[in-house]
Amino acid sequence: MPPGSSIPGELTRRLLERWRARAPDSDSAVGTAVSACDCVSAEFSRWVGVRGYDALISRALAEARSSHPALGPIDYQFAPEPRLTGAAESIEHYGTPATAQALETLLESTLALCTRLIGDDLVTTLVERSMENCRRDDVGRGETLDQRSTTP
Repeated sequence: MPPGSSIPGELTRRLLERWRARAPDSDSAVGTAVSACDCVSAEFSRWVGVRGYDALISRALAEARSSHPALGPIDYQFAPEPRLTGAAESIEHYGTPATAQALETLLESTLALCTRLIGDDLVTTLVERSMENCRRDDVGRGETLDQRSTTP
């Protein structure tokens, strides 16, 4: 890890690079961040349960929203599996670059909270497992950002 970088920051970078590598020509920065968030959400929900992950992501959203207004429309739906919603609205109001940066910050904030709770080593293991377990076809079930913007 480079000097001055954090474990959550490094894990976020690796997750995003992994998702970009899976579809380098067809995916936007927002789509990459949404896929990475959904993958981590699915894996972590298995470990801490839906209620535990709801508490974790709610806290991460609250912390990250203070510095990223583009997270205002962002929320999580937990059935049948956790997934991020509101990305299309965020893009519409704040633009793609701001939304992508906000989602990357949300992912890093989520991982930072986890490292404070369970430690760097276990979070690293869970992130690595999520990178192995999640396939692009499984995350988001092929929905577009527009379809995912509303909760049924």
